[in-house]
Amino acid sequence: MSFLNLLFRNLDHFKKRFNFVFLVGLLDGATLFSIPFVLSECLRQPSSLSVKTAIALLVILYMLSLSLEWILRSSGESLGIEYGLHLRKKYFEELERLPLLKLNKVHSGFILSLLGRISDGA
Repeated sequence: MSFLNLLFRNLDHFKKRFNFVFLVGLLDGATLFSIPFVLSECLRQPSSLSVKTAIALLVILYMLSLSLEWILRSSGESLGIEYGLHLRKKYFEELERLPLLKLNKVHSGFILSLLGRISDGA
């Protein structure tokens, strides 16, 4: 839970992109979830859908799903990389503001590994 607090507290200028990727993911999930329902409705004996309508609806749902997944992958992957670099830079700048007496009390390797873990999301 503390990781989620860290994530949301440091979104800064990434909030709009994060919300966009989250919304696209939800829409893609709903689209993928509706495909089996269309198939089952088409295969039911007294079907309310004609075969042409069902095929057209399936093609539209698959195309919509593929487009949303492309957006999700392109935006989500770039967001992950840029956000990790943003976190690393932000916390490095905060470490630069600390007095040297406080920094001397902690091993420099620990600080570097901490910055790396924060930016990697671990």
